[in-house]
Amino acid sequence: MNKILRLLLALCLAPLGAVAQDFPRYGYAPEVCDSMELKYQGIGENGFVAAYICLDPQTDPAVDRLKGHKVLGVRCFMSHEYDQQRQGRSLIQWAEGSPEAEPTQVVCRFDKGWNNIYFDEPVTIGEQPLYVGLQVFETLGDRYPIGAYDAVNVPQACWFNLSDQGWKQYDDRGALLIFAILDDEAAPALERSVFAQTAHSPLVVEPSKPFAGKVSFTNCSAAPVSKLTLQMLGQGDEQPHEVEVSFEEPLAPHEGRVVPMSVYTGSGLGTNQWLDLSVSRVDGEDAQAVMPGRTWHYVTEDAFTRVPLVEEFTSQYCTACPFMFYFLDLAMEAHTLSDLVYVSHHSGFQKDAFTQPVDEELLYFFGPAGETFNPAVMYDRVVPVGAETPILTAQVAETEPYASALAQAAVRPAMAGIDIALNETEEGLGCTVSGRVNKEMAASGRPVYLSVYLVEDSIGLDKYPQKGLNDEGAPDDLIERFKHNGVKRVNYCTVATGDELKLDADNKYSVDFAPVAWDAAWVRKNCRLVAYVHLMDKQNLKFNEVLNAAHVRLGGDASAIGAVPQEAPLRFSVDATGHLRSSQPCARLRLFNAAGQALDASAPLPRGVYVVQGIAQGTGKAQTQKLIVR
Repeated sequence: MNKILRLLLALCLAPLGAVAQDFPRYGYAPEVCDSMELKYQGIGENGFVAAYICLDPQTDPAVDRLKGHKVLGVRCFMSHEYDQQRQGRSLIQWAEGSPEAEPTQVVCRFDKGWNNIYFDEPVTIGEQPLYVGLQVFETLGDRYPIGAYDAVNVPQACWFNLSDQGWKQYDDRGALLIFAILDDEAAPALERSVFAQTAHSPLVVEPSKPFAGKVSFTNCSAAPVSKLTLQMLGQGDEQPHEVEVSFEEPLAPHEGRVVPMSVYTGSGLGTNQWLDLSVSRVDGEDAQAVMPGRTWHYVTEDAFTRVPLVEEFTSQYCTACPFMFYFLDLAMEAHTLSDLVYVSHHSGFQKDAFTQPVDEELLYFFGPAGETFNPAVMYDRVVPVGAETPILTAQVAETEPYASALAQAAVRPAMAGIDIALNETEEGLGCTVSGRVNKEMAASGRPVYLSVYLVEDSIGLDKYPQKGLNDEGAPDDLIERFKHNGVKRVNYCTVATGDELKLDADNKYSVDFAPVAWDAAWVRKNCRLVAYVHLMDKQNLKFNEVLNAAHVRLGGDASAIGAVPQEAPLRFSVDATGHLRSSQPCARLRLFNAAGQALDASAPLPRGVYVVQGIAQGTGKAQTQKLIVR
C-alpha cells in the first residue's frame, strides 16, 4: 500500500535560506528555517504525486482578507529536477471548491530548489476554498520530491493524491513548501501577519499551568519582526494568556523559527483538549489575524514535569568512554528544555574503583545474550523503536545525536512526581522521598519501584586516572573537561535495583531512608541526592522505563545546607507563590528565559529554566545565577 514516507531534509538550509524575491505570496510554511525542521515527502516508488495547499476564506482570516485578489501561480520547493514536459507529468494546478474538482493545469519543468511558475490565466480568490499545488511523476532514482515544514501541522496545509488514488488531507505531515503567488496589490493584506503554533510539545500537561515547550513562529509578511505579543487560549478558558516575545535577531520576511518557551494550557480536562496560539501585536501595532495555530493535548491534574534520567555505562579502563562522555556532556550542558539527572554505572567493561553492586545488577539491560560493551547510554530506560534493549552505543563524534535524544526525552510525558527532603543527623545523611504516581499507571497493577542514590560529580584524575584521554583523535580540551561524574557513593535502597513502592488510596507515596555515615573523602559541594521512580522487568526490557527523576545538590558544609555561601552573598530563589526572591536588596535585577528573552522579574514564574542577573544594593557586587523552577 502506498503511504507517505518522510526523510530528514539535510543539506537544504542554504537554498531555503536564500533571499527570496520580493513579491506577495501566501502559504503555511516558512521559506527560511532550520533544515532540521524539514522533511521530504513522496511515495518512495515510481508513481504520480500531486499536492495542494488550500486557501479557505471560511477558516483563515488572512485568506478572507485576500478575497478579490488574484493567484498568479505557484511557488514551491523541489528536492530534485523534474523535466517531464513531453508526458505532461510535471505541472502546477489549481482547483476550486474541492480537491476532486477538475483542475486547471500548466505543464512545466521543476528545477531543484525554489520554483516560481505562473498560470496562463490568473484565478481570483472568492468565497470557495481554492486548492493550489503541483504534480510530478516521482521515480525510484529521485525519491521524495516535495518538502514540508515538520514543526507544525496546520489544517489545509497538506493535501496529497498518491498514485491517482484520491485526495486526502494529512494532519501529521507538516506544512508543504507550496505558496500561492499573489498580485502586487495583495501585499497590504499580509502586513503584520505572523502564524504561531506549539511545536514538539509534551503529550500530557497539567491544567491552567505552563509547560516547557516550543513555539514555531512563521512571518507571513515581507517585513522583519523584532517583537510580538503571543496569545495562548486553552479549552475551558475565557481569556487568553499573553506573553511578550522579543527576537534577538529579527524574524526575517517569510522566516520560520522554533523558540523554546513556556506554554500555558487551558483549564479544561480531557484526553483531547485544544490549545490555540495567535499573535495579537507585531512591533507595537495590532497584528492582522491568520489562522490560529491549534494543537491538541491530554490535560490532566495527574501530569508531572518530565526530568529525564541519563545513565551512562563506563569504566576507568575503557579507552573509548571519554569520547562519549565529552560529547554527551556538551549536549547536557547545552540542554535547556528541562532539568536533567545524570548517573554513571561503572560496569559493562571492567570493574574499577567506583563499581558498586547495583552497577553489576543493572547489566541485564544489555540483553539476555550477556554481551556487554562500553561506552553505552540510556535515556529513561526507553527501548528505541526497532531495538531490543534501551542501551545505545557511542555515536558519532558530535553533540547532535545526544542533543536530539535529550530533546526527545524532555517532551515525554512524566508519570510520577518526586520530592526529595534532606534529613541530616549526627549519624549522617538521610532523606525522605515522596510524591504521587499517575493514576492510570497505578491502576495497571504493575509494580512501581524507587531508586535513591547519593552521587558525586567532578571527581578529578589525580587519584582516579582514566584511560583513553590521550588517544589519537581526542578533542583538544578532553583532559581539561573530563571528570568522573554521577559516581554512586551510597545506594539507599534495600534492593540494589530499587525498592517496590507502596501507594496509598490517592496513589501517593513517602519513603524515609535512614542516615548513612559521611565519608571524609567525599566533596560535599559536588554531591547530589538522586531519586527516580521506574518500572522493572528483567525478562521484558520494554517494561523498564523511568516514570520520572529528580535530584537535589547538597552544597556547602554540613552546617550550611540551604545557607548562603559567604563567597556569593547574593543568591536568588523562588518562593511558594512563584515569585523571584533575592537574599539581599538589589540595586538592579534582570530576568531572562532560556531563549535569552527579558522577562518581568516581578511576575510569578512558570516552570522552566531562567537566568537571573542582580547587583547587590550597597556592595555593588554583581551575581548571575541559573534558576530552575519546578
